[in-house]
Amino acid sequence: MIGFIINESVLAIMLLSFSVTDLKEIYTSMRTIKVHMADTRQLLKGELSTLRSYVKNQKAALTNLKESINNLQHLSEEAKHPNFDILHPLNAYRFIRNHSVIYENTVKTIITETKQLEEKLVSNTRELIPKIPSLNKTEYEGVIDGILRLQGTYDLNVNDIVEGNFGGIPSGLTISAKECGEIIKVLFKDPFNRPFYGSEWVKQATRMIQNGDRSTTVATIYTLAANAMLAINKREEAALLYAMIPKDQRGRYHKIMVKALWTQTEDSNRRQVYRRMNTIFTKADLKNRHDRLCNGQSIESLLPNRHTPRRHLVCRIVDNGSPILRVQPIKLEELSLDPYVAIFHDIGSEHEISAVRECAEPKLQRSMVNSLLQGSVLDRGRTSQNMFIFDDSKYIKFARRIEAATGLNYSGFEKFQIANYGVGGHYYCHHDFFSAEYAKKTFDDDNRIATCMLYLTDVEKGGATVFPDIGVSVFPRKGRAIFWYNMYRNGTVHPLTRHAACPVLVGEKWVGNLWIRRNAQTFAKPCSLDRLELDWNWL
Repeated sequence: MIGFIINESVLAIMLLSFSVTDLKEIYTSMRTIKVHMADTRQLLKGELSTLRSYVKNQKAALTNLKESINNLQHLSEEAKHPNFDILHPLNAYRFIRNHSVIYENTVKTIITETKQLEEKLVSNTRELIPKIPSLNKTEYEGVIDGILRLQGTYDLNVNDIVEGNFGGIPSGLTISAKECGEIIKVLFKDPFNRPFYGSEWVKQATRMIQNGDRSTTVATIYTLAANAMLAINKREEAALLYAMIPKDQRGRYHKIMVKALWTQTEDSNRRQVYRRMNTIFTKADLKNRHDRLCNGQSIESLLPNRHTPRRHLVCRIVDNGSPILRVQPIKLEELSLDPYVAIFHDIGSEHEISAVRECAEPKLQRSMVNSLLQGSVLDRGRTSQNMFIFDDSKYIKFARRIEAATGLNYSGFEKFQIANYGVGGHYYCHHDFFSAEYAKKTFDDDNRIATCMLYLTDVEKGGATVFPDIGVSVFPRKGRAIFWYNMYRNGTVHPLTRHAACPVLVGEKWVGNLWIRRNAQTFAKPCSLDRLELDWNWL
């Protein structure tokens, strides 16, 4: 019966067993992370007090049970006394009385109190656990994936990450060798991550252990990496990792695995595997251009020669004779003429930005991408949360200013999409226009002629919008908007409008997207027969 008694440590284990496992992917939105953190702190203030009360009551019940058990022990001690003679009538009476009436009452008390304690504890925990926020394991893997994306994009040193230094901005926290092992496990089992990064993390964890970190062992680090490689059928890499475990920590299991995995591998292949896992990889051309722009570097030397636009880029004040812009004209900065890309400075007011964010924050959902065959699907190339504002009054003034500045008809504006990015949140290279087949099937051959993206926050580090085919990068600044045409004047799509949202290194990024459809612009922006007519004539 005593086995049913649950102490404080066991109660903690029960809490874990009741963990909520709903997949929320909070790592894809900093706002959602902040809300979850605030909710957790608030709830734990009250619920931890309740838990302590449960434990206190449990201890009191345990004290009563101990007293009952001591009473049973005392009953048996009397019969062991040297002067106790069972042949004496009074002694026989006492023995029978103790082991019938008192014994029965004491045992009944123990059984009853234990049962009540168990039932009360289960009832209390079932009532309490749903109130305590918890996260799915995939949330942890998602945030690790985000950190690895930051490492790859911004060429972060592993030691800097471990020390909490992201692009020169410290966090005040450090990562232990055991946590490095958890990162290694995610990294190695993901075929999208390069083996070189995994090797760097293994070396870092090993150095930390050698320097006194006792959170794990070198053998555990290499075993985690090897098992992860084995899980994706990288047998030779797994064998190499098992073989690299120090001899004084190598067990029988490790030796068996090395022998089994190396059996079919030639010596030359072993050397190739070692070189492959320890050689700095060369980024693909698009990825290289993307990353350099994200870091604010020029890529002019990496771009193919293209025809030179017929005039220079300019900055100018635009009002287009519109009453809306007469008092506050648009401060326009041209970044590219082909395709046409420009910045509208200070076009979003503080009040408008606050209003749309307030509307969006409670309604954010995981961002999806459109697929012709599958519809809306999750994609690791887009890690953020978004929502659409269907109430035009929340952003109508901003939209009308865009209409006045561009001459594009407001009736062709899609609903305002608000997006918030999470840890390493990004949207890799993509076009805003639809494929011809998708547009024809889904939107009656209508397509997105232009895009206007408004920054709703400043970002401390990273989070630029980049165009890797034309060498343009724009870093977030609250109230600033980027505008570009996705199509040529004759209505065909412009392939060089491919763009990306770089991962947010440090800070919080909010943006608002207004996509503008072509069919509503028949008279506002009529088609031209010249496909190469430059888009800057449109403004």
